[in-house]
Amino acid sequence: MLIDARTLPTDAVVQADVCVVGGGPAGITLAAELLGTGNRVCVLESGGVTVEPRPQSLARAESVGLSYYRVDATRFRALGGASHRWISARARPLDPLDFEARPGVPDSGWPFDSEHLTPYYGRAHRVLGLGPFDYDAASWEKERSRLPLDPAHVVTTMFRFGPLDVVLRRRQRLVDGEDVQVYVHATAQELVADDLGSRVAAVSVASGPARRFTVRAQLFVLAAGGIDNPRLLLLSTGAQPQGLGNGHDLVGRYFMEHPHTRTGMLRLQGAARHLDMSLHRRRSFPDATVQATLTPAPHVVRARSLLNSTWWLRPIPAALTSPAAAALSAFREGVTHRVRVPHALGHLRTLVSHPVDTARCAGELAVERGRGRWLTADRAFVELRAMSEQAPNPASRVTLGRQRDHLGQRRARLDWRLTGLDRESIRAAQGILDQAVREAGIGRVERPLGDERPPALIGGGCHHMGTTRMHPSPRRGVVDPDCRVHGWRTCSWRAARSSPPSATPIRR
Repeated sequence: MLIDARTLPTDAVVQADVCVVGGGPAGITLAAELLGTGNRVCVLESGGVTVEPRPQSLARAESVGLSYYRVDATRFRALGGASHRWISARARPLDPLDFEARPGVPDSGWPFDSEHLTPYYGRAHRVLGLGPFDYDAASWEKERSRLPLDPAHVVTTMFRFGPLDVVLRRRQRLVDGEDVQVYVHATAQELVADDLGSRVAAVSVASGPARRFTVRAQLFVLAAGGIDNPRLLLLSTGAQPQGLGNGHDLVGRYFMEHPHTRTGMLRLQGAARHLDMSLHRRRSFPDATVQATLTPAPHVVRARSLLNSTWWLRPIPAALTSPAAAALSAFREGVTHRVRVPHALGHLRTLVSHPVDTARCAGELAVERGRGRWLTADRAFVELRAMSEQAPNPASRVTLGRQRDHLGQRRARLDWRLTGLDRESIRAAQGILDQAVREAGIGRVERPLGDERPPALIGGGCHHMGTTRMHPSPRRGVVDPDCRVHGWRTCSWRAARSSPPSATPIRR
């Protein structure tokens, strides 16, 4: 059932067993899993059914660290959240080494290993429409071969792709049913503790600048993402002046992204220019859509105390290997992602001093890149695009800024920071790949990270993580291994169903 919170009377009280704050992919999936369990489930979504300018403005945030996308372009206040722009675009299970405490990577390690999550991956595949749970590159080779690289250095890894509307279709199940009450235009303002200060008993919700109501529940789930989850905890100062769960100043720290950068290129030699690389292009099969990447071998990553990374390959024409191409690509990334381009003056000088190359590159970049590039017979150059792990860094964080939104709440303040290890790992991974292709006799890697002038732009993947860090100890994490905020009691919530609150439902 869909309910516009603006129809509720001021100071209304909604009773629920489970209250989910956030109507994005995580919140919708959880609520859908609770259908038919006999529990009263309430979902609070700050926006409307679609992305609307006024609610979307609540997603704005200050950004004071590394050059980053405009934050309100990376998350969406609407029922469905990020699925209005992307979801299930690509998926892959976390690698075992991602869970390990690695020497040389401070604060690394999860409180459990990869096997702990293995039983859930098949179920997640069904939810996201990803097909059979199979990430073995051999399953999709058939006539398309992997690059002949020594797996002692580099391995071929697979990503799966699912239907982009899978979450929106799941959302519709909640809207059409009676089991779950979905409130739109309902912005969580503060988590309110009970009289003993031992558990969260309610959440104060705004449906407009001067309109508030309350949701009381046995269990509250924060599913508002890596920026708004810590923001809500920091805004909840009634029981803890420094913010709920923030007794050790950890809420909002360890903000992570998956650093993305286009750096370096693979120059193929001789017969290698005609290698079949179609496994590295997104391909659809009867039961799956997949794409291959190259990843440094796990034992090499462990031995060298590096961060995990993977490389996407895209053949490009010779014209796009010039410095002018890098400069144009940097400006295009800036415009596309609404991000300030570092070293913009240097890039501009490059374009002006290479007018012929600039014109050629502009023509190439104007042509839609994709299918045609893979069909060309001569592929001497392959662009390398990195997606890497970020080192845990307590100085990279989300706090509350001085600016306020139109509901009167302090906006988030993002201070994204990278460490030397983040950059060194990307550079080292390119060295590992270079060694592998040289030993295979198929080419070499040129212009690795740090050799570009001006330097390559390092962006993110709009993957906001880390800000409510998981750890068994409250001195080192915000939540325990069961994702419960340390120090806050959870009640039994399998209560009997009661009558819904008085409200006007919106049918869709």
